[in-house]
Amino acid sequence: MKNLFISYLLLLFLGSCYDKEIISSEEEISPKNLFDDNSASRAIDDNAKYEFQSNPFNLLLDQTFYENSKYELNLTREEIQELGISDSVYQEYINFIDKLNATDL
Repeated sequence: MKNLFISYLLLLFLGSCYDKEIISSEEEISPKNLFDDNSASRAIDDNAKYEFQSNPFNLLLDQTFYENSKYELNLTREEIQELGISDSVYQEYINFIDKLNATDL
């Protein structure tokens, strides 16, 4: 009787370790194509990344915050000049912020 019980437990244990159904159900649940093949494997061009990160408008946009129901730039004119952003771009961005603050959202 003891041998039969041990055999039964061994069979139960070995049967529970079989995971074919678990693997197949995971494959069915996971989406096959979240992205098309080209975009998933495509690397960002280094020049495009540099252009995006060094774009003055993006730099200013990153330092713009919404406080007290209005948009504010978190940089002074001196800090903007240290970053190498021209006065014309700075003034254009300030006008952009003024337009945002003038609109009633």
